[in-house]
Amino acid sequence: MSARAIMPENRLARALRPAGGLDARELIAQAEARIELLRPSIRAHVQEMVGEIAPFARQDDDSLFAGRRRLGAAALSVAEVAGAAGMVSVGEIARGLSAMLNSILAKGIWHTDPLRLHIHALALAMQAGDDACPQTQLMLARLSQMRKVLDVAE
Repeated sequence: MSARAIMPENRLARALRPAGGLDARELIAQAEARIELLRPSIRAHVQEMVGEIAPFARQDDDSLFAGRRRLGAAALSVAEVAGAAGMVSVGEIARGLSAMLNSILAKGIWHTDPLRLHIHALALAMQAGDDACPQTQLMLARLSQMRKVLDVAE
């Protein structure tokens, strides 16, 4: 009597096989090259969204509250893509603005001045354009500290 071993197909090995013969490093390099090609359009999108966000800083409390969903959508849009365009600080401030809006909706406590401060900071970060600038880093730290004091979930 002889025994015969049955080897099931290794589907994981097939899934991990390089696509088109490319290894992970080559795939990453290609993705980074594509992002580099998209960088100008991503920057334009971020500038457009910040342009939509900026007028909210001048609105009265009722108008700001009424536009909170539009403001939140624009802030989230910036937060999601700004880093890919090399605008890390802008993305970080937009993420904080989005977190504040989410917290406000969840807790029902409206903080107009901190929202406006985030909007002004977003405009300043766009103008500065230097993520490594000590003033930009200080601004990011202070905004983060303010959100912690307000108990905003990051």
